[in-house]
Order: sequence, then C-alpha cells, then structure tokens
Amino acid sequence: MSTRSDRECDVELHLLQNGFTLNYTTWWAHGERNTIFQHEGESSNLIQDPMEDDDDDVNGCTRMLTDVMEEPPNPTANGFYDMLEDADEPLWDGCENYSKLQAATELLHWKSEYNISEAAYDHILPIIKRILAKAEKMVEKFYETKKLLKRIRLPEKKIHACKDHCMIFYGEDSNLTMCRLCDHDRLLVDELKMIYTDDVVTYDASSKCNFTMKALLLWTVSIFPAYAILSGLSTDGKLACPYCMGFEFTHNWVKRNIFWELPYWQKLLIRHNLDPMHIATNVFENIFNIVMDTSKSKDNMNARKDIEMYSNRLRWNTWTKGNKDVKKKRIVCFEQRTNN
Repeated sequence: MSTRSDRECDVELHLLQNGFTLNYTTWWAHGERNTIFQHEGESSNLIQDPMEDDDDDVNGCTRMLTDVMEEPPNPTANGFYDMLEDADEPLWDGCENYSKLQAATELLHWKSEYNISEAAYDHILPIIKRILAKAEKMVEKFYETKKLLKRIRLPEKKIHACKDHCMIFYGEDSNLTMCRLCDHDRLLVDELKMIYTDDVVTYDASSKCNFTMKALLLWTVSIFPAYAILSGLSTDGKLACPYCMGFEFTHNWVKRNIFWELPYWQKLLIRHNLDPMHIATNVFENIFNIVMDTSKSKDNMNARKDIEMYSNRLRWNTWTKGNKDVKKKRIVCFEQRTNN
C-alpha cells in the first residue's frame, strides 16, 4: 500500500516491478463500502471493510489518487471548453433557436459570402441588437466576433504548389526546388538567372546599335515587413535586426529565400536595403495620429479594450456612457520657444 508521500513515478515503478495484487478486483482498500470480496476457492461472503474505522487513511489515499489523476486542462483545451459554453449559451434568456456562438458564426459567414465591409458590418450589428429582446448577448462589432471565434480557428499553413498545378510541395516533397512532373522551378527566378548567365541582345537607343548585355540583381529596397519576406529573416522579437545583433551570432533564420539560387548572391556584401522614406513616413504618421487622436490612430477603442484585458493601466480603461463606449483622450501639451 503506497503512502501520500509516494510520487506518481514511484507508484508506476512499483506496478511495473511487482504487478497488481492478485485477485484484487474490488477496490475495498480504497474507500468502497459494503463490497462483496471473494477469495479464490472460497464462497462469497459479505465482509466488514477493514478500512471502516480508519477514515483518515481512506480519505488520505483517495486524495492522493485524485491529486495524481486530476490536473487542470491546458490552455488549448480550456479554450475549447469555453467555446462549448458559448455554444450552449442562448442568444438571450429563453431563446431556443440561436446560441451566442451560432449567431456570430452565421454573421461572419454572411459577411464573407457577400463581401460585406467591416464598416458596414459594424453598422448593422447595433441595429440588430436593438431589434432583439432585452438582455441579448450578441456580439457588437466585427472585432468582438473575431475574438469569439478565435478559439475554434483551425491552424493555417501555406504550402507551395507548382505553377502548372502538377503537385504541391508538402511532406517528403517539401524541400524540393523543382516540380517532379514538369521540372519547373518551385519559385521562378529564371529571368534573373538568364540575364546573368546568357547573352541577351539589347538595343542601345543613344548609340543606335545592338550589344550583348548581362545584368544582376544588386540588392532589394523595401520596407521592414517586406524585408523579412525577401531576406528569410524574422523581423519580430529579440533578433529583429540582423545587423544590430552581429553576424558572429546566431541568425534568426526562418526560411531560405529563392535569391540564394542566383550564382552571385552569396558574394554580395549588401543584399537588402530599407526604404527610409516610407519607413519614416509610416513611423511619423503613426505617432502623429496617436498623439493627435485622429480617426486613423492605432489607439482606438479595440486597443483600449485589449489594454483593459491584458494589462493593469486603469487610466486607459474604457467606460459606457449611455449606449456608447467612451475612452479617455490623451492630453498633449505643445510649447513654442523662440531664440533670443
């Protein structure tokens, strides 16, 4: 008989080494009362539970088994159980035709089927809510619909396919660079290879004569999100900038981009450049819109609700005024200085 101090691995080891008690088919030693226990070769007799007068040991054993066998669900399973609760929750008290989850699912299907804009979706929902019975629980905006259905969203994975639809690059074929059936390249850098390796006859309009031209892709110029796609490096998290972290350290590679198939690509010192004009413009516009609280600001009502849910910043919480959600505006002071 194991004690409360035994760990789960010790119990498992004892069972593997010694096996289970022979003919122990009824758990009379684990808290069951008034059970019929039959020894091999003996008649069935109603026996007194030997643990009858030892409730503390019985309860202790039961608690030990419960502690070993029960544990809280993981976040994925917990989200699934929350989804089941939403599926059983009626749209309003007494509603038998629609649940909260079913209404959100059908509304999202309607938006997708008829290509309804997000603004139109957010405009029609308050009208529907006013038509429904009081104490209804329908979602109020497209943002809330996505958050409700996020728990049941299936995982996504992008899979390359041959341009002639011969095959997909998946499973054993995931590392192939050419189609097994038509020999086409997985991604087409054919023209870049051709203008470097082959002689391309080109007409020079200034000298009015033909000449043989060779060319190469010197570098790319892009904004920061596109830089991640072109370089194959992740631009998120701690290792966002490959130049700041240094080339002597581990790179945050997420894929091998197609440009490495070019014969000269590995010899280039600078392969990718960032576009400062667009980056500066985007950064300036985001800061300006947030500070001035314009309609294009990222500090919108949905962002404030996320702050309220995930962080403890009470001064940025939202509140309800009548039938409308209200948020505190940011106060910005400007000072003009003149040089004396």
